Amino acid sequence: MDIRTLWKNYYKKAGYKEVPHDPLVHEAFPTSFNMSAGLVQLDPRIRSKNIMPKYEEVIVQQCVRNFDIAKVGDESHLSFFEMAGAFQVAKYDKNQTVLLIWNFLVDELGLNPDKLWGTVFRSEEVEGRTIELDESVLELVKEITNGKTIIGNKESNLWQQGGGAELTDNKRLCGPQVEFFYDLGEVAGCKNPTCSPLCKCGRFLEISNTLFIEYYIDYSKEPTLYDLRNKATESVIGLERCLKVAEGKESLYSTSAFAPIFDTLPAGISLNEDTKIIMDHMKSLLFILSEKRIDPNTRDRGRIIRTLIRNLLSSTYAEGLNSADLFPKLCSTIAKMYAKTYPYLEGGRDVCLGVIFTHEKEYKATLERGAKKIKEYIGDKGLKTLTEDDYAYFWEKFGFPKKLLPVYGIS
Repeated sequence: MDIRTLWKNYYKKAGYKEVPHDPLVHEAFPTSFNMSAGLVQLDPRIRSKNIMPKYEEVIVQQCVRNFDIAKVGDESHLSFFEMAGAFQVAKYDKNQTVLLIWNFLVDELGLNPDKLWGTVFRSEEVEGRTIELDESVLELVKEITNGKTIIGNKESNLWQQGGGAELTDNKRLCGPQVEFFYDLGEVAGCKNPTCSPLCKCGRFLEISNTLFIEYYIDYSKEPTLYDLRNKATESVIGLERCLKVAEGKESLYSTSAFAPIFDTLPAGISLNEDTKIIMDHMKSLLFILSEKRIDPNTRDRGRIIRTLIRNLLSSTYAEGLNSADLFPKLCSTIAKMYAKTYPYLEGGRDVCLGVIFTHEKEYKATLERGAKKIKEYIGDKGLKTLTEDDYAYFWEKFGFPKKLLPVYGIS
């Protein structure tokens, strides 16, 4: 399913202008990457001291979330993903904005509306002011979801811009949000009869989010909430998550966004945490390094590259796979998958592999040193097995992951 084209065509018919995606390795994010579809383009307009004319734009942005790397391997987090966004600056109708994203999910993607739940922000005090519940939006969401609507607090339904090093002032944009979740069924969750989208058990998969960016918090002194001069909306979906439910797959990694990559793995390999990491991290590395060569180190972007490479290699070794044979095949498969949309990936293939294989030599030396220290420790202590504290120590001190102990003959 080509969700990119569906999304852009749908919003263009609604009067939105298509805009090109921003670089993944973005100059506005010197320590990390562009992690939000649309907000890079929105931010200067929203923050402008001048009154902006009305804008309605649609985009599909590739993203890397370095803060989600450790979560990769479950069924909802990816380090690399594509986010489709549609945003408005200045004049907009909240109900119309919510209806647009709802109709896309139901009419364009063909999702079963009986499986969709909505969440809406309740009235709550935020830094000395009360942001009121929008009764009209609540009634609309209740109507379209047939009552399957949750009223959430500021922890679940108030969006606030992150305070990363990329931002040069003390102002953080914020606003209430309407989210739509897909019910994957009792088999995917805690089986509690009162389970809802606010539960973290995995039964409800967030697939869209509409932000009403109408305020900012000034943290220069006491945190204070102010109205924005240029208010905006941003509706977004994660392509991979939408593919999971639209294609009726049990796993993100069984969708068309990953199936060709999995088919590149040797026969007999199962879909597990390590193979998920291999597929996800190789995709991240190819996209990042095809835009800009970043050598692994212990600082900023280099640290992210280092983490991705070491996780990729650890999972590869844990599965008993040969990196020299596997990685070129994976890169070629991913480049072919995205050849029409991101043709530059083919040209970045050799750079990506060069960075990975150069660092692999250093990582193997690190693992050898770590394994030697662990064996010496076991021998000196007369141990049969290591404790959890031992595992944590050798990971922290020597960078040796627990999953590789059997590979080095350590129990």
